[in-house]
Amino acid sequence: NKPGAATIIGNDTVVKAAPDGHTLLFAAAPIAMNTVLGVKTPYDVARDLAPISLVASGGAVIFVPTASPYRSLKDVVQAAKASPNGLNYATAGVGSMPHLVGEAWRVQTDANLIHVGYKGSTPALQDVLAGTVGVLIDGYIPSGAQIETGKLRALAYASPKRSPLMPNVPTTAEEGLPDLVGGGFFGLMAPARTPPAIIDKISETVRQILATPEARERLTRQGYDIHGSTP
Repeated sequence: NKPGAATIIGNDTVVKAAPDGHTLLFAAAPIAMNTVLGVKTPYDVARDLAPISLVASGGAVIFVPTASPYRSLKDVVQAAKASPNGLNYATAGVGSMPHLVGEAWRVQTDANLIHVGYKGSTPALQDVLAGTVGVLIDGYIPSGAQIETGKLRALAYASPKRSPLMPNVPTTAEEGLPDLVGGGFFGLMAPARTPPAIIDKISETVRQILATPEARERLTRQGYDIHGSTP
């Protein structure tokens, strides 16, 4: 596990590793987002890394505390427009996928939604539960567990289809915002010079594992849509 620099340290480790199939990258959304956001990296993703398989993905969730008067996205937008100071929303950090979802929400509705970026989901969640910030945008993991405890209410799921873990939570499209879609994804990659035969063998194995009931049940329970793809 090599955290840091918006995943760049871990990514670069794999880029420089021997292309023998023994060092792989479990890549997350920043592998694409860093490039789009203009973050300088010591590698070129398309040139220096080879895709193996898309593993899973999950949409962002828009939460409010259960004591909140907001029952829908329209309620939040109306409140943000009515207040001269706007309405704050919390995310795990500047440039994170939830932040981009929040900015897209602001642009699409012309509401005065003000971003408050934290250093991770935990402090953002804590301040929303404490009532310091009115809205939280985060992944189902880790904040979704607070739905079951009765501390958070999910207003919408930023995905084309509803989550099986939150069957009663509407999608953003159902809330009138069909273009407000965003979330995280996870997949395997290898150093670019890895032989195609090795890439194909690992990809096939990943698809077989993701087809097992055990893997599907565990990933679904954690709030993920399961994929398993060709390179």
